Amino acid sequence: MQIQAKATPEQGDWVNVPDNSLLNAKFIDIEPHEFMWFNAETGKDELVKKWNWKFEVTEVGQFQGRMIRGQTPTTFTNHENCKAMNWMVAIAGREFAPEEGLETDDLKNSPCRIITEQSPSKKDDRVFDNVVDVLPAPTSVTAASVF
Repeated sequence: MQIQAKATPEQGDWVNVPDNSLLNAKFIDIEPHEFMWFNAETGKDELVKKWNWKFEVTEVGQFQGRMIRGQTPTTFTNHENCKAMNWMVAIAGREFAPEEGLETDDLKNSPCRIITEQSPSKKDDRVFDNVVDVLPAPTSVTAASVF
């Protein structure tokens, strides 16, 4: 196993990915995420369930190797506006039938393209890169060319 140190923000050379960047990437993983959120309209705490998606930039250049995360609701339907379904279709390169199951581990390292935006931390002065949309990989990009 080869390990290579990468720059950290403390080393002064961290640059955020510009908003609306379209980058070649590969899908790394998806994990469930739950947290409590105060709903000001109801005056109650509510449990929110999301999926955290992880991608690695494969495009040669300044951001190659950067891990960037995105988040979607856990809804997975064939509705045209279902963000999780649209992202999975882009990663898998195919449509899914209603009630069809999906094993996300089978899609790990699949090529795709990501669109990013920056979002400021609510706790300090950091700025995070986030995936806001996922598109299919260009037809000239294959899994073999991602590595």
